[in-house]
Amino acid sequence: TFIIDEQGVIEKIFTPRDIKTATHGDQILSL
Repeated sequence: TFIIDEQGVIEKIFTPRDIKTATHGDQILSL
């Protein structure tokens, strides 16, 4: 899960599901 706080800082929180979707998350951030 990618969380963007009020300051615009992106925090990466890794859970078992996020490990599988890490690549998908990177694609979203690259848009």
